[in-house]
Amino acid sequence: MSLSNDTALLNRYVWRGALLSDCWVFQPSVALDYKRLFISVWGNMDLGDTNDKDFCFSELDYMLNYFFTAGCCSLSLGGVLYTYPNTLDRATTEIYLNLEADLLLNPVITVYKDVDEAKGTYASLGLGHSLPLKRWNSSLVLAFSVGMGTDNHNRYYYEVGKDALLDLLLNVLMRFEIREGMRISPGFSYTKILDNDIRSFLDKKDNIIFGLTFSTAF
Repeated sequence: MSLSNDTALLNRYVWRGALLSDCWVFQPSVALDYKRLFISVWGNMDLGDTNDKDFCFSELDYMLNYFFTAGCCSLSLGGVLYTYPNTLDRATTEIYLNLEADLLLNPVITVYKDVDEAKGTYASLGLGHSLPLKRWNSSLVLAFSVGMGTDNHNRYYYEVGKDALLDLLLNVLMRFEIREGMRISPGFSYTKILDNDIRSFLDKKDNIIFGLTFSTAF
């Protein structure tokens, strides 16, 4: 059994290409990993008054995940309960399936199905690579993903009712190992809404995110 914690400080909060908080945010999480079962809690706190909720948690997510491996592939089944304290938004639940292959560029596909408020489906396809940098006791992580949303998903979150190739995410992360079980990771991300109809609905279609994550594991 292991317990881990991530504490992130980012210049904004972007989810599936949509800007949710245009201010600095504090995003802590804690996770328990027992055999093949993974349980975690993640939160977002706005540190500015963009949403009139500064220094209050605007989101708390609860995840339950079960995973197993077969050959070069790993499969995860799980669910996420999204809650929005201190807001008028209603909680909703997604179940998901994640398939990752230990091959060149580590391809991964994840499909989320909302079984509560949105009733839609979101799928993402990602590629990534980690490059060890032994000289600095660190690693460079490069990742790319593209997401697609169904009619109901996009209507609920973006008020545009159509199936669409939705968002693109580019991520660069440096992981510095401070000591065993402890690391600090500066990161940079770029997100872009791909569909023109959804782009016309949003104020910010493209976003740059940067910040720092402190991680511990026991």
